[in-house]
Amino acid sequence: MHLAAEWAFGDANVQVTHIPFKGGTGPLTELLAGRLDVMVDTMTLTASLLKDQRVRAIAVTSPPGASPVAGVPAISDQYPGVVFESWLGIAAPASTSPELLEKLNKEIRWVLSQEDVRQKLISFGGSPNASSSNEFKMRVERDIRNLKKVIQDKKIELE
Repeated sequence: MHLAAEWAFGDANVQVTHIPFKGGTGPLTELLAGRLDVMVDTMTLTASLLKDQRVRAIAVTSPPGASPVAGVPAISDQYPGVVFESWLGIAAPASTSPELLEKLNKEIRWVLSQEDVRQKLISFGGSPNASSSNEFKMRVERDIRNLKKVIQDKKIELE
């Protein structure tokens, strides 16, 4: 999320101070207490707080026109190319046979096609989508390229 924030704020030419936290709930606690002005996080963490109106979404990092929050713009609507979506993936050892990978992928797709599973994921702010092994690989590679550019442009270093 740090890199997504650097990317979005950097393209918008907005100056912010990054405050590192250990774990995902720390910044949320500080935001709710009024000690942080803004944070960038996943919909799965903030969806219920948005529904309860305990936090307000300013923008999302979804693709243009694909905001998961009604009335909230995507940053990419104003700053094309600034798209970052968090995701969860399932990986297997590189030595796993293509046949077994295909069988696992088929079963995962089946689970994600179940309406109760889909609705549960949506209620958490997720977007249940399955992909092939190659599509997943391409997504990871794209995210690495995009975030590597942010790291280089912002001169971010490990402390």
